[in-house]
Amino acid sequence: MFLDKAGTAIIKTAFLPRAAAGLAFAIGLLFAIEARAANILTNPGFETAGLAGWTTFGANNYSQTGSNAHSGTNYYKVYGQFILGTNYTGIYQDNASGPGVTYLADGWAESLSSDNIKGKDAIWLEVSFRDASFNALALYRSVVVTSNNIASFGGLSKWFDLQITNQCSFTNASALILLPGSVTNTVTSLVAPVGTVYVRYQVVYSQGSDNANSSMYFDDLTLNQTSGTVV
Repeated sequence: MFLDKAGTAIIKTAFLPRAAAGLAFAIGLLFAIEARAANILTNPGFETAGLAGWTTFGANNYSQTGSNAHSGTNYYKVYGQFILGTNYTGIYQDNASGPGVTYLADGWAESLSSDNIKGKDAIWLEVSFRDASFNALALYRSVVVTSNNIASFGGLSKWFDLQITNQCSFTNASALILLPGSVTNTVTSLVAPVGTVYVRYQVVYSQGSDNANSSMYFDDLTLNQTSGTVV
């Protein structure tokens, strides 16, 4: 098997037995489909400075440059607003979608030992499908990371991959933060429901009422469209 300049799999079958040639073609087709699964996010690795392509909410969202990046030289740093009560800070990005379009989604996160997540603070990644008025129709979320469970991801000062695989119930469908409820299903593919016009990828930093002083880094965020057509 070879790749052309566009990265498409090319199978040389002229000198293979018919059964082997068929198997090679099937493997090549699967390879080509996977290779063409497109990350639809703009600036997913934050290599364009200033959080270009992302909409911010809350205070203390920063594009930073340094050797600490998961890949490249830039990454995203976020922390809370230090106000009374629970507050939310983060970024999101909306892209056109449609019913039946499917996605895979994840992203890399890190909590430095010098500024580690603590207290009531929590972070998560989420994908929501929204209608023409941006009301949520479905919500998928990663594991919620806190100081209580970060050791299970390898501990502090280590990048870890957060897969978005938990389908969740939610309230306040028209709000920016959907206030997720319980996990209702665990999936491998995120499927846009009927009525979908947009898909939203969002990073959420929740600072608790104790106003703990901590932060998180994010890099190499992914929202791969794996099937379906956006009209």
